[in-house]
Amino acid sequence: MTAFTSSNIFEGCPSIVSFDKPGSPDVVITDTGENGIVRQIVLQGGVDPSGVAAGSPRTNSGIGIGATLDELITAYPTLTDLNDYFRPHYAVPDENGNWIHFAVSEGVVYTIVVHAHAFMPRELCG
Repeated sequence: MTAFTSSNIFEGCPSIVSFDKPGSPDVVITDTGENGIVRQIVLQGGVDPSGVAAGSPRTNSGIGIGATLDELITAYPTLTDLNDYFRPHYAVPDENGNWIHFAVSEGVVYTIVVHAHAFMPRELCG
């Protein structure tokens, strides 16, 4: 993470830190328990996910910001289509008991969230 610039992005939420680097998606890390344990990692592709696709961290199956829905389905055949606020939104449990969430717009992954719940949070601070 030394190649990234970090900042606290939410006033009043010191446990949320954003890491930014040109050509890469924003990486947001939350410690909602304020105990130093990372509770959630969020990759945000912004308005043009294709512009940061090459610099995106990827899952063990090769999916990052900018991946297509077809690539996502191929990489995760057991993917669940969740009918919630972030529609379309897909999720799959990982081998550690966490969930990997993928928000898709116009057939492209634009947000990835990894945390312990089978739902995507509506907000990072709260």
